[in-house]
Parts: sequence; structure tokens; C-alpha cells
Amino acid sequence: MHQHDVDGARGGENVPPGAEGAPRIPGDLRPGSGRRLERPPGERLAVPEPPTPRDRPSTVRAVAGGIGGAVLVTVAWLVLGGVLGLDWGMAVAAAAGGWLIGALVADGAWSGAPHVRRAGPPLLAVALGFIAWLSGQFAVYLWTRLTLPDSHLGFGERVAATPFPVYFGGIFGPLEVLEVVLIAAAAWLAAR
Repeated sequence: MHQHDVDGARGGENVPPGAEGAPRIPGDLRPGSGRRLERPPGERLAVPEPPTPRDRPSTVRAVAGGIGGAVLVTVAWLVLGGVLGLDWGMAVAAAAGGWLIGALVADGAWSGAPHVRRAGPPLLAVALGFIAWLSGQFAVYLWTRLTLPDSHLGFGERVAATPFPVYFGGIFGPLEVLEVVLIAAAAWLAAR
């Protein structure tokens, strides 16, 4: 029997670390182990600098997103107010529509990046919200002229008999005021 078999040095068990013939331990970072960290601990654990907030919104994208939202709100207004005949439920539709328009304006303006708050995107959202509300009212008006029961007049004659300003003046009341306030407030808050 050999001496190293008796001493238990077989396989380098009693060989000091780093010496030739010493076993390699996975993850061994001691000097001489041959392993190095990819990056120093300070680099791996450092907190990255926050991105610089954007100062200018993308106006074209904000307008495009807002117009898309306004078209959707107009169509929803026609379906809910004209086809289904909702009354006070349109206040909820106004709030949801304003929020949609404001969110699409904000997404177009900032693309989700941190930004400095500017008045431009919220003002754009409010303006587009009002336009969507008014367009929705006009779409409902056209729907009511088209589907007027028991009328012997053609569509053009119905429109001429009751022009939009006359129709709108007859329906404008507290509900319409509430709708305008809700669509504007929701658009402003969502676009900030």
C-alpha cells in the first residue's frame, strides 16, 4: 500500500487549496481557484439612474390617439344613446369615454415614459372629449331623423323640418351639462 493511501491524501484531500492537484470546488472564488466575478459587486448591486423625464410630448401621436378615441366614443354614443335609448346611463358613458380619450392622448404624447407634466395633452384631451360628445349628439340626432316613426317625409325633409340646433336646444338640460362635465374631467385626469 502506498503512503498517501494510508494518510487519506488520495485525490488531493489533504492538499492545501490552490496547490496543484487540489480539488476544484464549484463557485470557489478563493485566490488561485481560477474563477473570477464577471463584474465587481459594486457594479452588480448598483441602483441604475432613473431615466431623464421627457420634456416635450409627441403632439402628432397624441392627436392621432385622441382622434381615434373620439371616433370610438362617438360610435358608442350613437349605439348607447340612439339605438339603445339610454338616458341617465349616458353620464357613465361620458365618464368612460373621457377616460378613454385622455388615456389615448397620454399614451400618444408620452409613450409611457416618465415626463414633466404639461398642460397641452390634458387640454387636447378635453377638447377632443367635447368634440366626441358633440359628435355623438349629432349622430343620435341623425339616427332619430332616420328612424322617426310614422313619418311620411323623406330623411332630407326630416332634417330640414328640425335642424340640429333646434333639436339640440330642445333636448339640452341638466343631463347634458353633467355629461360635458364628466367627459371633460375624466379626459383631463387620464391625460395628465
